[in-house]
Amino acid sequence: MKIHHTPVLANETIEYVRTTDIHLFDGTFGHAGHTILALHKASQGILDATDRDTQASNIGVELLQQAWLTDRIRLHHRSYADLFEIAQEFWIKYDYVLIDIGVNLQHFMDGERGFSTQRDGPLDMRFDTTQKQSAYDIVNSYRVQQLAEILVQYWDYHDTRAKLIAETIHNHRKHTSITTTFELVEALKEAKCGIKDQNIVFQCIRIETNNELKELEHFLTIAPQACNTHGRIAVISFHSIEDRMVKLAMQWWAEQWIGKILTKHVIKPSFTEVKHNPPSRSAKLRVFEVDILWIAKL
Repeated sequence: MKIHHTPVLANETIEYVRTTDIHLFDGTFGHAGHTILALHKASQGILDATDRDTQASNIGVELLQQAWLTDRIRLHHRSYADLFEIAQEFWIKYDYVLIDIGVNLQHFMDGERGFSTQRDGPLDMRFDTTQKQSAYDIVNSYRVQQLAEILVQYWDYHDTRAKLIAETIHNHRKHTSITTTFELVEALKEAKCGIKDQNIVFQCIRIETNNELKELEHFLTIAPQACNTHGRIAVISFHSIEDRMVKLAMQWWAEQWIGKILTKHVIKPSFTEVKHNPPSRSAKLRVFEVDILWIAKL
């Protein structure tokens, strides 16, 4: 089933795109929702897009073709954390950089991807299906302490609760490997995990599977260096830990006189948007403008 992703905070995000922007970057291309809007506003712009998930990006390319915009985009099967390397390859600096680090709804609708507690399928959770490590490897090979650390680090679980969940998973897999999402759900039920806790554990395993926080951390160390003077960096996050990382990074950039924060207060979806697109309710947008041209070998 193809679920066309509704871009979150679309109007608020595109407001920071200028009509004069020439070089744009969309690090989470997906179904091209933000990409299409950005290219329409910056009518002369050329956009580099990255996405590790070819299934999602293939849909985005189809939508770009329908909008007659494919000649203005370069799509890379890479992580957004490769922003600076891509800028080097094309000898450019970007006027606008966007990453939306939410998960595409289609990931949850497609049981074969293994993201959802509500649909049975292989325990996978990989954005990039060519990478070796999957959720199966984490669930079945991580030691109890490693599993507990994931829950503590990615959701602030209390050590005791995290260890109980990890030990239950470990005890369950001693009898037989946990190979499907429903088998993992059954193991979590033994640890007294309701639906909310099940979703949280799945989210923590997904983050570990795809190295999501490490990618964001790397992006935040190099993003300003890939920007032109007055280049803008917009980040949409959904997880509180991710938002804290973005907030602290932008505050540090401002303290180092790299530029200024354009969003005095974090931007959240309106009541109307949440009503029409409930998954948007946790979204947070922060935008930074680079005031200096980084001297780097491009």
